[in-house]
Amino acid sequence: MKKLLLALVGAGLVFGTVSNLFADPKEEIKEDTKTLKDFTSMPERQIPPAVLRNAKGFAIFHVIDVALLVNGKGGPGIVVSRTANGWSGPLFVGLGGAGVGAQIGGKVKELVLVLNTDKAVEAFSHGNVKIGADLTAHAGPAGASAEAETAFTNIDMYSYAESDGVFAGASIEGSVVSPRDDANNNFYGKKVTSADILQGKVQPPATANRLEKALTYVGKGAIHNASR
Repeated sequence: MKKLLLALVGAGLVFGTVSNLFADPKEEIKEDTKTLKDFTSMPERQIPPAVLRNAKGFAIFHVIDVALLVNGKGGPGIVVSRTANGWSGPLFVGLGGAGVGAQIGGKVKELVLVLNTDKAVEAFSHGNVKIGADLTAHAGPAGASAEAETAFTNIDMYSYAESDGVFAGASIEGSVVSPRDDANNNFYGKKVTSADILQGKVQPPATANRLEKALTYVGKGAIHNASR
């Protein structure tokens, strides 16, 4: 319980700090889209096509230094899910807590979580998610090898990290992901819930079109040619 409280306090500090990092949601989504393309276009370390085809959703984060945190790491991000009618709009979230600085290291800049299970999507629909307690997250397979194509287990999420241009797996156990309610309400122009967003019940504004196109592409297992 003490560890969970510490993680939540740390996460709260992160969310307060990152709330103004991307004042313009258009810019945040642009960067999230770029990150998704990057992680699906590296010949040696790309997220395998089979993982992309089977993904229930994605969480994309930009990791920053936060001096107020004991571990000094956290960042803004979005979560999206695959619905019966395509991809949901983005749920704006923040990553923080005791696991961030200790686990993903000091040089990680971007982080992508592939949601492998319906349980993972459901967890993000209900508020705070503690990685390692509520959901399991292991470093994901990489490349287009036959081994990577068949590396499916009951793991809720695969994690992929970018550190100074190098893509690798990362452990983030102990981290907490929480919705950024103000950002979500402002983006959708009304009060919305995490569940409504991830279930596709809320129509995203045109700002999200770029992200939706990228998700449609990579969700079929296609490999992107990343470009800004």
